[in-house]
Amino acid sequence: MTEKAKAWTRVDQFEVTIDREKCIFCLNCFEACPQEVYDIDYENKKIDIVLPKECLICLHCEEACPTGAIFIKGAIRKQFKPTPVKDMWGWEGIKPPE
Repeated sequence: MTEKAKAWTRVDQFEVTIDREKCIFCLNCFEACPQEVYDIDYENKKIDIVLPKECLICLHCEEACPTGAIFIKGAIRKQFKPTPVKDMWGWEGIKPPE
């Protein structure tokens, strides 16, 4: 069975999960987290969730993890695409006739 660390965030609809089998102890999540939600257990070579209520759900830890060991359940993930910019004549990327 997969060992996982789970903790609820300040809003109970979000849950931070670390899959211990996928974790390679690279410490990227620890360094990426602006709120110090994680703590390092050097003796057992694992990351612990110590302050889940401080999590901002910014997804920095999840994005920094090279193996996908961290997952924030309930977080909305979107891929943003830049919207084409139109000039005052409604042209996209083409100059208006002179």
